[in-house]
Parts: sequence; C-alpha cells; structure tokens
Amino acid sequence: MRKSFNNKGFSILEASVVMGVVSIGILGVFSLILQNIQVQKVNKNILIASMLAQEGLELVRNIRDDNWIIAGNDWDLDIAGWNNDDFTIDYAMILADADDGDNDNDITEEAGTALYKDGANNFYTHTAAGNTATQFFRLIAADGIDASIPVDGVIDYYKVKSHVQWKDNKGVLKNYIAETYLYNWR
Repeated sequence: MRKSFNNKGFSILEASVVMGVVSIGILGVFSLILQNIQVQKVNKNILIASMLAQEGLELVRNIRDDNWIIAGNDWDLDIAGWNNDDFTIDYAMILADADDGDNDNDITEEAGTALYKDGANNFYTHTAAGNTATQFFRLIAADGIDASIPVDGVIDYYKVKSHVQWKDNKGVLKNYIAETYLYNWR
C-alpha cells in the first residue's frame, strides 16, 4: 500500500523557522558591518597619528640637515635654546616653544600643541588662524646626549621624540609616540 502526501506549500511552523534562521543571519551580517565601521575609524586615527609623529621626526631631521648646509659642520639642534625642552613644529618650519607643564601623559593641555588643517592645502599646522581644528595634538622633544667619558660637553647625538595625542569618540586619550636618534655622521 502506498501513501500519498499532498504537500502544496509550507506550513506556518516551517515558514517561521525559515524566517528565524534568515533573521539571525542578517543580524549577524549587520553586526559585522557596524563593527568594521568602528574599527575603520580607530585605524584611521592611528594611521593619521603615526604619520603626524613621523612628520615631526622628519622636520627635526630637516633642521639638522639645514644646519649642516647653512652652518657648515654645525649640526646642533639647539634651536633658540630648545635643546632638552619641548617644542612644536609644522610643515612651514614654524617653531614654537611649548608650554612645558612636564605632563607627558596629557599634552592636550599644553599651549600650542593643537593641530589644525590648513584650508588651502589640507596640511596640518599649529596655526589656528583661518584653519580648521582637528582632534590631534603634537609635541616634539629633542634631548642632546653627551655620550663621551669623561663628559666633554659636546653633544654626540640627539634623542628625538614625537608625541601625538588625540581623544577617541568616548573621550579616552590615545597616544602615538615615535622616537629616533640623530647622529653627527657627516
């Protein structure tokens, strides 16, 4: 004896199960999309901060190289007495002594460290007039080190630190620090 089934469609139970599985799948996909958008914002800020920190180091290296060209063998980074002090610098080589509150944990409170976007060419600058404020702050420190024994008073190399800081969307301070050593190799 053969049984014959007459299935002309899905039952309500089957349709509900299919809708539940599809809904869970779509919810998972949207969750991943939102997470990727958030990670993209974080990574974008880290990339900008790393490039700003590297730019700070390169600007100081440029000062050393210019001193070699202009002053002959004088490679000293002692710009206006800012050796072993904090300062700011931007692409236009505008240097300024930073308000050294000796608070390396929060440079956002130190005067002159804020970075602005230049409206004409989208470069970052410390000049506020006519420019758009950003969330980034940068401070440079160049410490001259006399490594000779006994101490002869001649700077053998500089330890240069470029510190970039910003606040994320939740107001948490984020830091990116790049360091290098500049030697008198010429």
